[in-house]
Amino acid sequence: MNVTKCLDNFNELSYQLNIINSQTILVVQDPLCNDKGIVENQLKKSGYRIKTASGFQEGLRASTSSEISLVVLDWDEATEISLAFIIAFKQNPLTRNVPLIFVTSTFNDQIFVDYLQAGADDYVIKPCLNYVLGVRIRFALLQLDKFLTSNHSIAHHDQAKIPKLKFDSSQRTLLLDKEGKVVSIELCPIGYKLLYFLAQHPDRPISRITLKNHLCGENDRIDDRSIDVYIRRIRLVLSKNKIEEIIRTVRGVGYSFNSSLVTYLLA
Repeated sequence: MNVTKCLDNFNELSYQLNIINSQTILVVQDPLCNDKGIVENQLKKSGYRIKTASGFQEGLRASTSSEISLVVLDWDEATEISLAFIIAFKQNPLTRNVPLIFVTSTFNDQIFVDYLQAGADDYVIKPCLNYVLGVRIRFALLQLDKFLTSNHSIAHHDQAKIPKLKFDSSQRTLLLDKEGKVVSIELCPIGYKLLYFLAQHPDRPISRITLKNHLCGENDRIDDRSIDVYIRRIRLVLSKNKIEEIIRTVRGVGYSFNSSLVTYLLA
């Protein structure tokens, strides 16, 4: 091996070590997991700065920090909650460009495809050897390191352009402020009640049966599929102001309120 080759290899190794020392990884842990801390400790031994969060809501909040360069979603078994986390994470303008690696003990071909399609950048099966997860993380950071700083800057700049939405319960209307222009959006009573309930539980997947029971208790005059009809009507109204995507469909579960697309006030 000639001197130039040795120098190139040395410079590449030094670059990789600098990447490791300068990056902070967020490990979002499954609160029901029996082996919490294993992935966190593996990464600490590899030299990364680690922050941790437990569960869906805490994980989403922590992931918006500008110091986070990569997220490891450490979930014991693939569930509707872990899938919903990835969807919400990748739809948030503040985090959609941040790499996310899903670590789980669950694997089959369909689940693998579902999670990658939802936005996961990689999928690692537990138990995994230290170097396997390390290689996946290092690859993601080396690929994206040059762009992360600018992406975070753009994302925080875009936050100022996020529309503001106020729920006016006295009039059962929505007041939408898009860059200083305020418009009133009227929904039918059931549509307003449905959207308000979703907004009370931001980013959480809510089942059709839960929505039905909230609207009319045990009364069967509204069945589960009627919820889909109301959701379509709400989206149609919201689409006139291009905010229909605040209602997110969670496959196999129901719906959730996408809080990353608007800042909102419940009144």
